[in-house]
Amino acid sequence: MAPVQSTPQTGLGNRHLLDKIDKLRELGISKQVPLPQLVVVGDQSSGKSSVLESLTGYYFPRSVGLCTRHATEIVCRREPTTSIVVTIHPFDATARKAELAKSFRHVLQDLRGGQFAEVLQMASTVMGLKSTTDGSSEGDAFSKDILRVEICGPDEEHLTIIDVPGIFENVQEGFSTSRDVALVKSMVKDYIKDSRTIILAVIPCNVDVATQTILIYAAEADPEGKRTLGVLTKPDLVRENATREAAMDLIRGKRRDIQLGYYVVKNRGADDTSSSKDERDFEEKFFVDEEPCCRLDKSRLGVPALRSRLRELLMDRTKSESPKVRRDINERLADAKKQLAALGQPRSTADEQRRFLGEIVSRFVELKNFGLNAYYTGDPLFDKHPDLRLATRFADPAASKSEGDDSDESSEKSDDDDDASRNDL
Repeated sequence: MAPVQSTPQTGLGNRHLLDKIDKLRELGISKQVPLPQLVVVGDQSSGKSSVLESLTGYYFPRSVGLCTRHATEIVCRREPTTSIVVTIHPFDATARKAELAKSFRHVLQDLRGGQFAEVLQMASTVMGLKSTTDGSSEGDAFSKDILRVEICGPDEEHLTIIDVPGIFENVQEGFSTSRDVALVKSMVKDYIKDSRTIILAVIPCNVDVATQTILIYAAEADPEGKRTLGVLTKPDLVRENATREAAMDLIRGKRRDIQLGYYVVKNRGADDTSSSKDERDFEEKFFVDEEPCCRLDKSRLGVPALRSRLRELLMDRTKSESPKVRRDINERLADAKKQLAALGQPRSTADEQRRFLGEIVSRFVELKNFGLNAYYTGDPLFDKHPDLRLATRFADPAASKSEGDDSDESSEKSDDDDDASRNDL
């Protein structure tokens, strides 16, 4: 990626705060406490992955077909040295799968070329996904596991963004099922439901916006539209004037269903191998020359404008939510410590376990002897539970008389009932 100018949102203090949130996410805290994040969502053919690539400046192998079959977390950080680290964060994994995921760590120098494609293929194996190359029917079509790609370098700007599998309706025979359709929809809803998540709803310009499932889901998760930002793609494919004008109205803010508004980007095609600089130049030329885009607000056009806005939104969200995140973590930590204390001292070895069981047996024998000998002052347990004083109960004349009276009353009641029964006859 080409160097970008430093902004107030990317100062050292702000970077430190974002680093803290990323570290919490890396530790898996997001499974317990929701964290501020950017999530890219949309239909399967919306151009969602291209938006992610343009925002990060790195392009994933299209032929592998794995990036949209699980959540992909891209973490860009400015560091003196360049490195790319790929790891897997499993979701509710078995012990075997968790061990495989823990050992999966690959360090790369570049995402281009065949090496990254091989790493993605290995990741799919660890996740238990079906192969897209050998036609095998073994494995799942989609996974809830997260592929994490951490990109560090002197020219990087801090940005963390999550790509979720695209929504689809039609199953592919031999590959996906109706269960997979439901799984992906559930994943999308889970990722966007929390109030700390900024939703990037990706929508093609050449479709009717009203029919887009992702906007329906976004409205359910964000009724006031305060944290949803629309990203319009494929402006060059719009042919009908009515469709074009509808898209332009969204960018102009005439439709206010989401308060953050809409941006429009022109991404490369699936077969385009141009560099990021060539792509930016082509996109800029498109918005300058093409009608009616050339008449729109420039702050809403192109990937650079979108990227700048997203950094600003993420920083603002992180600043406002950090105190609440800290509070939630402290509350969960206090609860965990309380539960841990209730378990007593750890018993990790066989000797410690035998000693613990021996103490239970000794305690039981001691209480049993106290009870048999009617030595009820020997332990406060007998004061707390008087019903354990069996010898006293049997020896207490008052108790015996009370029981006898109860028996007489019961007998008299039984006799009365018998008399009533005879009278009825």
